[in-house]
Amino acid sequence: MRNNSITPVLCITGSDSTGGAGIQPDIRTISAMGGYAVTAITTLSYNTADGEFEIYDIQPDIIRRQISTIISACHPHTVKIGLLRSPETVKYVRDEIQACRNVILVPGTISASGRQLVDDQTVDAIISLLVPEAMLLVVRCSEAERMTSHAVRSEQDMIQVAKKLLKLGAKSVLLRGARITENYITTLFFDGENQLFFSSQNTEGWLMHGVSGALSSAIATRIALGDDIIGAIHHAHDYLHRQIVYSVSQQPSHQRPYDIYNAFIALVAKHYKCRHKIPFYADELNISTRYLSSATHTAVGKSPKSVIDEYLVEEIKVMLKTPTLNVQEIANLLGFSSQTVLCRLFKQVTSKTPVEFRLT
Repeated sequence: MRNNSITPVLCITGSDSTGGAGIQPDIRTISAMGGYAVTAITTLSYNTADGEFEIYDIQPDIIRRQISTIISACHPHTVKIGLLRSPETVKYVRDEIQACRNVILVPGTISASGRQLVDDQTVDAIISLLVPEAMLLVVRCSEAERMTSHAVRSEQDMIQVAKKLLKLGAKSVLLRGARITENYITTLFFDGENQLFFSSQNTEGWLMHGVSGALSSAIATRIALGDDIIGAIHHAHDYLHRQIVYSVSQQPSHQRPYDIYNAFIALVAKHYKCRHKIPFYADELNISTRYLSSATHTAVGKSPKSVIDEYLVEEIKVMLKTPTLNVQEIANLLGFSSQTVLCRLFKQVTSKTPVEFRLT
């Protein structure tokens, strides 16, 4: 008998034998965020001797039976749909999940390396049958270009592509992987009313194999736990941000400092807009400021203040790329007591004023 206290999240996608993508990171992410992963496997992939990978497709009827059994037994709160590779499979999946309210569609038709994983007939089936079922469609820009025949070269292009995807039936869109600003990766959430851009300097991290699936699983879990869609995206983005951008490898002989550093960065990601002082973070971690300083020096060779300041400066840089925000507004959004304090910090870290940076 199922434990009524668990929160089931159904993942319908492929299995990657390396564990880097597909169902394996989905299960890890859902479990880490407090959900209970139930699964239906659509493909099996394996690496070949020459370093390539091959994909074996599960028979559509077997996929359908997996989904039907799970939905009947577990009544998942959210359904995340990943790699499907035939029109027949797409139809069976659509028929089984039509009664489910919260569907996150992550078709993954093009791999992180640019390889097309799904033929045109299946893409057409996904567009006509599954996109209209999606409360959220998560796609890379390369996939969206294939689905809409609209190139993405600017933020305005991203908005236009998102609008086209909404016209195909999706309730909202998370458009990932745009390289609009040099050295930044840009993501757009759009639902016809809300328009949110997310940017990060870690272009390699956010485009890694398996990140899109893990991000969508985190969103699905947060929705299952009761978040609205924007709140779920923020929670998932923060979770993946710390996993990819700022987390560091642990060395067995110094495991405790690395644990503290990772927990510290998680708190900074959560509170940087209103908390800039070290004692707040030390109190949250139940340690002294001196021990926090020792941990950050061991992990990354920096003081806690330097870590906070660099985090803030990176956020300021992102905001300075938004021409509609002036420096005073950025200072207000990031919790600085005045524009002068922000400018002093920015100049100290970058050797440029915000105005000079904006002009570069």
